[in-house]
Amino acid sequence: MIYKNINKFFLFLFILSVYSCQTTQLFEKKIIYTQDYKEVYENDSSIDLHINYKKNQNNFDYYIPFFINNWDNFSQFTKINTINLYSNKYEKIKSITPIIYNDNLVVLSDYATISFYNYENFQFKKKIDLDININPKKSFPVSFSKIDNKLFISYLDGLLISFDIEGNVIWSNNFNDLIKTPIKIFNNNIIMMLTDRILSINPIDGNINWEFFYKNEYTNLLNSNGGEIINLNHILYFILPNFQLGEIDTIFGEKNDDIISKFNVDNSLKNLTKKIHSYKNIFSFFDNNKLISTIDVNLNIFLLQNIKIENVSSSYFFNNSLFTINKDGFLRSYNIFNNNIFWKRDLNEYVNYTDKIVNITSLDNTLLILFSNGIFIHFKLIDGEIISHKNIKIKNLTDIKTYNNFIFIFDNNNEMHIYSQ
Repeated sequence: MIYKNINKFFLFLFILSVYSCQTTQLFEKKIIYTQDYKEVYENDSSIDLHINYKKNQNNFDYYIPFFINNWDNFSQFTKINTINLYSNKYEKIKSITPIIYNDNLVVLSDYATISFYNYENFQFKKKIDLDININPKKSFPVSFSKIDNKLFISYLDGLLISFDIEGNVIWSNNFNDLIKTPIKIFNNNIIMMLTDRILSINPIDGNINWEFFYKNEYTNLLNSNGGEIINLNHILYFILPNFQLGEIDTIFGEKNDDIISKFNVDNSLKNLTKKIHSYKNIFSFFDNNKLISTIDVNLNIFLLQNIKIENVSSSYFFNNSLFTINKDGFLRSYNIFNNNIFWKRDLNEYVNYTDKIVNITSLDNTLLILFSNGIFIHFKLIDGEIISHKNIKIKNLTDIKTYNNFIFIFDNNNEMHIYSQ
């Protein structure tokens, strides 16, 4: 009898222990998703809606932005076609954006194949196979670009080729290093980032204009997502795949050594989300969706340094603001000068916290944001009130571009969906 009572007593303790653990876990989860944020709201300024972009009809690259001419028309837009782009089944890559050449939409449809579509109805016209030597098991295309009448493809193994619209190879140059970052066209030159160096390439002959190395003494790790590159006037700012920040003065072709190049980046294997941004005289860096830093490049001083923003699942810079989706389902807009919040808006009805912000653009005196679940949301500038929304019913979106009156939306299956606006 005593033995049975003892067993019952220990059974009771075991059940109580399990229940207590479950209760603690539930409580901890609740803390994560309903955290009380220490928020300071911005009262002295608002989100800048001006888009400063100098369009060059003769040049195309991955970094072309997204514009909307008229939301009323756009909200009723019709889909024209879906085109399959090159895709790599072994590794996810950034969208290889198409180019416009005369009356053709030209896309990279395979390792060394370009396909032509009519630019009015986007019906297939022809394809051309390039005469280049590439091993599909060891390399694959990373980006497709155009300067005037010359086309360029960069490959993972360091190969960069130039060819004309007929598919005739003009020159090729193998830099014998990994390329994971799409090449950027800047001042009619090719800017290319390898694992630990940045180069300016002459598009006429493939020769190097200038080249700078940035060694990382603290780690041999490389970011599998590649690097990031932006410009502020004539200065290029970048973070290389080896997690080194740097800047180049393109007028003099010189490396600038200031607090940006000396800034320490979190290079642990888990922290691969690195975003850089320029706005007027400001450089901002958001590390691992967690730490924001802002530098006044004229004064060479920090305005913010490693300021933590809690529980961010997705982020996007737009002018003087950093937009975030947090795990509580709210969209927040932070002032990159002081980390104050312009406004926040509950989006739980429209997006999950795992959805990503794909792109942001301005429309008259309002904001338009595209999310990876295929939902556009139209916001008022002052307080973030939702004006309207549209679900285009395409999931896992990765990018969006605008060419003239057409909108190109990309998904992670490397399909390109074409709409008119």
